[in-house]
Amino acid sequence: MQDQSETQEDTCQAQSDRGYVREGPPTYTPAPDHGDIKETCFDCRKQIEIVKMTVQTLRDDRERVPGEIGANITLAYRHLEDARMRLGKAVQALDGGASCYPR
Repeated sequence: MQDQSETQEDTCQAQSDRGYVREGPPTYTPAPDHGDIKETCFDCRKQIEIVKMTVQTLRDDRERVPGEIGANITLAYRHLEDARMRLGKAVQALDGGASCYPR
């Protein structure tokens, strides 16, 4: 059986050869412990809001974004909204149903 890092390197190299992967090592965020999950959810919500603003600028530039491209950008924006809302719902569940709307 191959070492997991070798398998990942092989996969990354194969994807890179096809042009699917950016240069540099793969990045990821380690899973938080349960004590920090609420704050991690709030941090993720903030980061999603920043990405949403960037995607919104693409949506606003309708002249340069034709047809299906614009439709996919709109779907991406909606998915970001949904992800942010669901993280809020996770915090709400952690708080026993109390809304976290102000944050």
